[in-house]
Amino acid sequence: MSDQWREYLIGKNAAEKADRDKDHAEQKRDGAIIVANDNRNVYPDAAHEDRKKPNWVEKGTLVVLTLTLFAAGYAGYEAHRLADSTEMAIGDARRVAEGQSKDTAESLKIARDAADAATTAADTALKQAAAAEKQVAVMQGQLNEMRSARVKTH
Repeated sequence: MSDQWREYLIGKNAAEKADRDKDHAEQKRDGAIIVANDNRNVYPDAAHEDRKKPNWVEKGTLVVLTLTLFAAGYAGYEAHRLADSTEMAIGDARRVAEGQSKDTAESLKIARDAADAATTAADTALKQAAAAEKQVAVMQGQLNEMRSARVKTH
């Protein structure tokens, strides 16, 4: 698409288009057709090679593309490293959780055993207390008999 039509299509209103059309009027100089654009740069219409972008633009584009490629490669490498680190962290967390689970299970077993032992000790203490009560009752009875026998002898 020629610069004239591109500028014509980009324009925002009729007055701007009219000004651009006037700026793009063909001028004849030394037998060649010359087209002037808004920047007042003059390009020969027939020689498209002269309208090519400067060489530094192409090199700059190549440099930008190369840097973009390296940046994308580095980002991929870092993403891979992050994924590996995350996988290792998950594995470590899993191992720690399994170890803690085993420790908790052992602690629960020890606590259950201690509770069972305490229950058994309490049952034994209750039985001993009941036996002691019986002995106290027997001794009280013997003491009462001794007192009544002593009273009769006096």
